[in-house]
Amino acid sequence: MKLIFLCSTLVLLSIDALAQRTPPDPVPSAISDTIKLLPPHSKDVGLIVSYPYLNSFAYRNFLNGEAASRTGFVGIGGGLYFRKNDRKLSLNIFYVLSSPFPMGPIDYGKTGIRYDIRNWGMDAMIHYPVNSWLRVVGGINKMNLNYNLISYDSTIQSIDRTDASFGLTTGIELKFFIKELNLGLFYRPAIISSGEKFYRHVISLDARFDIPVWHRPKVKKVRILPVNKRRIAPTRKSLFGIYPPRN
Repeated sequence: MKLIFLCSTLVLLSIDALAQRTPPDPVPSAISDTIKLLPPHSKDVGLIVSYPYLNSFAYRNFLNGEAASRTGFVGIGGGLYFRKNDRKLSLNIFYVLSSPFPMGPIDYGKTGIRYDIRNWGMDAMIHYPVNSWLRVVGGINKMNLNYNLISYDSTIQSIDRTDASFGLTTGIELKFFIKELNLGLFYRPAIISSGEKFYRHVISLDARFDIPVWHRPKVKKVRILPVNKRRIAPTRKSLFGIYPPRN
């Protein structure tokens, strides 16, 4: 019996010694940190030069008081833009006309009556990419629509009237093979007007050129996320319980 008891004691002591050699549970390291790579991005700041080639107006004909529309040519615009990756914010000013011909002087003569529709203003727009060649545009605007009727008939009085309004700007932009060249179609309806309450809008087909002034190329940011710096000392396990670490 004594021999059996002695053998059993030796076996238990051997198992306990092997259990103490088991590697400790993994703990956070005080040296290692987590590194997270952020998507690459670029930034641009620059100037905008635009040429509103074709313009369509909805307005009120103050000669007879009826709603009217007219399409014409010629305009000019400019602005500033800030672009991050493919998203862009722009501030623009524009001046568009309803000239019957796209270029060259026009000799109206000095008989009868003639009238011109002009519009100038500014808008702030956000350009959001749909894919690599198409952007949708949205924003707000302030416009001044001018109705100018010149009469050489003594029975009809000339009219020169300007109405201010606030409204929305929506549209699309198409990118060409040249990165800085865009073709834009913009719809600017008036929402709040200072004069008489009548519907008006301007639709413009623009050629727009972005001229970069400052550019930061694409970079990949690295964000280091620190882990818990407190080191936890491992405990020793055995068949007979959990013992504190050895000094």
